[in-house]
Amino acid sequence: MPDRPRIFLDSGALLSGFWPGDEAARGLLRLGELGAVQLVVDGAVLGEVEAVLRQYAPRSLSDLAFTLDQSGFQIVALPDPVLVRACLKLVPERDAAIVAAAWSAQVSYFVTLEKSTLVHNVPLRGLAPFEPGTPADCLRWWRQQLVRRFAGGY
Repeated sequence: MPDRPRIFLDSGALLSGFWPGDEAARGLLRLGELGAVQLVVDGAVLGEVEAVLRQYAPRSLSDLAFTLDQSGFQIVALPDPVLVRACLKLVPERDAAIVAAAWSAQVSYFVTLEKSTLVHNVPLRGLAPFEPGTPADCLRWWRQQLVRRFAGGY
């Protein structure tokens, strides 16, 4: 495990950290604030999140900017169209660009709320260089990485 695992959040996962009820997503944002993980998004994720906030919670737009800054998000470039086309063989069209962005960002974990099309997608799990999962799954994975890393150190 690198010193700071790179974790990509899709728009649903990022948004879930803003509203009450998903403490796991809030926990991931907090780990970013603490510098324990490197949170990653791309411009498409930010665009989707901003659009939702503008429509349903416009007063939260400043919270988004603050969270991105405090949690140390890295904003990566949009993926290469060739990689997006390759991802179309693994995931539905609506998910291909975001999966390609996570792939090209070389993350260890891809956080999403899309269980049927991404989390439980066997071909994606078999080929992607990252593990897809929910915010709660990601926290469990992170804890396992810590245990493996520090098990022999005490």
